[in-house]
Amino acid sequence: MPSLNFPVAADDSLVVTAAIGQGATAMNSQIRAGQAPPRPIHVSATIDTGSTAVAVSIQLLSQLGIRSHKKLPSKTAGGRFSVDMYWISLYVYGTASFAGPVFSIPDVEASLCSFRWTLMCSSE
Repeated sequence: MPSLNFPVAADDSLVVTAAIGQGATAMNSQIRAGQAPPRPIHVSATIDTGSTAVAVSIQLLSQLGIRSHKKLPSKTAGGRFSVDMYWISLYVYGTASFAGPVFSIPDVEASLCSFRWTLMCSSE
C-alpha cells in the first residue's frame, strides 16, 4: 500500500505542501457548462493529527469562489455555535513536493479557519 511519510518539526508541528481547489462536483459542473474551474491554490498546510475536521481560510475560499452549502452545529471549550461548511478538493504532496506522490480527496467538507493561508488548522 502506498504511503506518505513526513518529518515532525521540533515544535511537534507537521507542515506539508498542499493545495486546495473547488470540490470535484463543482469542477465537473463548470466543465460541463464549458467553463474552466479555477486552478487549485498551493499552500503550506499544518496537519493536526488529533483533529477530525478540515478547516480552510476564508481568503482561500473566496479566491476560489467556493460558497457555503450548509451550517452545522459545533461544540468547543468556548461554547456552542454553528459553522459554515464548504466542499473542497484537497491535495497533500509528499516530501518531494510537486514531483512526488500525492494524497488527494476530490470532495471533502471543510469549515472556516481563522489563520490566513492555512489549509488545516488545529483546534485551540
